[in-house]
Amino acid sequence: MILPDYRGGSIVNLMASISRGLGAPRIGIPEARLLPAHQIGRARHVVLLMLDGLGYEYLAGHRDALLRQHLLGELTSVFPSATAIAVTSFATGLTPRQHGVTGWHMYLEELGRVCTILPFRDRVTRESIAEVDPDAVRVLEQPPLANLLDAETHLVMPAEIADSTYNLATGGLAWRHGVADLADYVDTVAGLVQSAGGRQYIYAYWPRLDSLAHQYGMASTEVQAHFAALDAAFDELRRELAGTDTLLLVTADHGLIDITPDGVLEVADHPALEETLALPICGEPRAAYCYVRPGREEDFLNYVQGPLAGWCDVHTPGELLQAGWLGPGPAHPRLSGRLGDYVLVMRDNRVIHQRLSGDEPFSQIGVHGGTSGAEMRVPLMAAHCV
Repeated sequence: MILPDYRGGSIVNLMASISRGLGAPRIGIPEARLLPAHQIGRARHVVLLMLDGLGYEYLAGHRDALLRQHLLGELTSVFPSATAIAVTSFATGLTPRQHGVTGWHMYLEELGRVCTILPFRDRVTRESIAEVDPDAVRVLEQPPLANLLDAETHLVMPAEIADSTYNLATGGLAWRHGVADLADYVDTVAGLVQSAGGRQYIYAYWPRLDSLAHQYGMASTEVQAHFAALDAAFDELRRELAGTDTLLLVTADHGLIDITPDGVLEVADHPALEETLALPICGEPRAAYCYVRPGREEDFLNYVQGPLAGWCDVHTPGELLQAGWLGPGPAHPRLSGRLGDYVLVMRDNRVIHQRLSGDEPFSQIGVHGGTSGAEMRVPLMAAHCV
């Protein structure tokens, strides 16, 4: 089991280094040991490529990759080791404890809804929450890092999500740029640096490796081919930025592990468990938040610690918060209500899934959110383009 190292070895600490290096006020999070703020502060431009799903262990298996030539070392993800939680830390520089985004599915008590947070849709009805209740966007409000930096800030990501409700809420004053494909991603980042009039920070998010891993698995030829394309794209961008005084950084939000169908625990196959639940399971397939009906706590625990004992470990949110899994800092005022009554952390290569009406069967091969090394460890690469 690998837990987040918020003392200087996590992606949150990387953001602390970037924010301080670019003039933001200190917020009490230690800088990254691998890359202190003073090293970032020496560059005119800072570009952070966030390659969703590129785990350290996966990269370590590709000794000839150009990315490996610029490897500084490894960082940990956050908990859960999943995109919604991690991208909010990238956007705010805050720990999950502070920003309050706890998973792909979240119960938002203030709205009385279980939401799929990044697309900002109701988990049950699939309707856009922002369209039904425009004021509901307030629950996504964070202190965007872009508003604190002493640098012009740009966000680069696929066009279909660039203007999403979530990215509008967390992007702050940053300029947003939607791209069509990987070539456009490289060209857009290079063009922004080359046309800059002053100091600049660019956060460039690329999700394709993660989506291919979900569909085909990390061991697939599809993922291997896309990794090769990413490796070549990094080298092309590095050469394009030569002479611009740009610190080009590459990291990820998490890695993934592959599972087989017999590693999927379908809640519907366990009616004695399902009948104890007051709400659909929230969080992630590898780290699930369970809201238990009043008076059914003993039944829930007996089942989880009995028939499901080999599948998962059960914790109270208080135990995880006390142990620092979600980080230090003042807790988000809504945090406790977003972690359920109990947290199931899945063991080995196993997930939990609850299929609601209209849901497709669980078909992912690559998964994340847990505490294995493959999920929790991410690389940090750096190239100073001078």
